[in-house]
Amino acid sequence: MAKIWKRFSVVFIVLAIVVCLLFLAWRFESRSYRKSFDVETSARTPETLRVASYNIKLLNEGEGLANITEELQDMEIDILCLQEVDQNALRSGNFDQVEAIASALDFPYYHFYQTMFVFPGHYGLAILSKYPITEVISREIPQEIFTEPRILAEAIIQLGEKEVHVYNTHFTWNQQQVQMNEVNFVHDNLAKESVILMGDFNSFWNEKQEQYLGLQQLNNEENRLITFMGFASPDNIFIDDAFEVISMQMQATTFSDHAMVYADLKVK
Repeated sequence: MAKIWKRFSVVFIVLAIVVCLLFLAWRFESRSYRKSFDVETSARTPETLRVASYNIKLLNEGEGLANITEELQDMEIDILCLQEVDQNALRSGNFDQVEAIASALDFPYYHFYQTMFVFPGHYGLAILSKYPITEVISREIPQEIFTEPRILAEAIIQLGEKEVHVYNTHFTWNQQQVQMNEVNFVHDNLAKESVILMGDFNSFWNEKQEQYLGLQQLNNEENRLITFMGFASPDNIFIDDAFEVISMQMQATTFSDHAMVYADLKVK
């Protein structure tokens, strides 16, 4: 009996070590990087730009590709930021969701930013664009070890002669101090000009994040769009003074618990 317990203890210890090593590998997997691309750019800067942010909830475990295609195909979106995206994950049909959406909606430029390993693929954010993406940057937002990893995704997009910094993020849910740390990190890592920041900010506790970010908040108290479960407005778009708001609207969804927010901007 003693030998059996000894063997059991050894097996348990080995398994515990393996689990800890896998957790550490998952938690501290590199999420910070910078990549540049050689692309042909147009000489014409557009006068207006339609940008959108959408938490797609894994395309309803991969079943919502036809829905998002039907809903967005005629909306003429120029830049689209996505949250809660899977890439080749078993739980959502084991396919590259960003590539599939880009192909279906004719976005020639796109990038997936991973935040977590999800067997056998990854989960994260994405930025899709009709205009050339010349550089992508992923910055890991500092978090405690047992919290979900979060990142600030950036794409430098060439609008003719104008270079625009587009950011995408997904904040922690329902933890005010953690969210304030995330807001401060984003503020400290934004470019100095030509900034568009989009994402799911989980801002149930504070609808005035613009005062901390130093940007104009488009989903605000004067023009509040209820984008989550009929009561909250976590999905938002922020801009600096390189752009002027023409309109800010939302698009209902048939597969996600979030609505999409989108804005028409005048490029100054």
